Amino acid sequence: RIRRPHRHAGLLGRGGGDRSDVRGAGDDRWAGVARATREQQHADDEERRSYAITAAGREHLTRWLAEPVARSLEGRDEVVMKILLAVATPGHDPRGVIAAQRDATMRVLQAQTRRKAQQPPPVLAEAIQLDRLILTCRAELDWLDLAEQRLDAVGNGHRVDPATDRPATSTHTTAPRAPKGGTR
Repeated sequence: RIRRPHRHAGLLGRGGGDRSDVRGAGDDRWAGVARATREQQHADDEERRSYAITAAGREHLTRWLAEPVARSLEGRDEVVMKILLAVATPGHDPRGVIAAQRDATMRVLQAQTRRKAQQPPPVLAEAIQLDRLILTCRAELDWLDLAEQRLDAVGNGHRVDPATDRPATSTHTTAPRAPKGGTR
């Protein structure tokens, strides 16, 4: 998600705008705008204000746009958490979690692919966002297939020790039984 000051600075960096342009960025609070812009008052109407990016705001925007977005494997992903908890918790089916997620992701992919085919977005930003959503869905489907393959490699119905990523040596929750053929 783009932080408010960056989003507002980007909108205003294209040549300024009025309150509706900035409000259309999804935020009614003006703290981020005040830091990155200067206000130009129209004498005839209090609601008609024009906003333009300051030199400092333009410099900040330029630096921010040049920085690559850091991707982290440490972020919380609810789908990953659900699958891993289903793997590690007796009585839960990780394949069922994968199947449900696959169905949901496929529905989104199909809907967005139909949307793109029926009426290509007239605005470049919408086209780029739609492409991102479609490709993200495809990548998630590939990843779900891979997760299922890993489960198959471990074996059907076997729990995985989360510390080693290997099949758990025992799924028993009670004390071990005495060996057959006698007592100790």
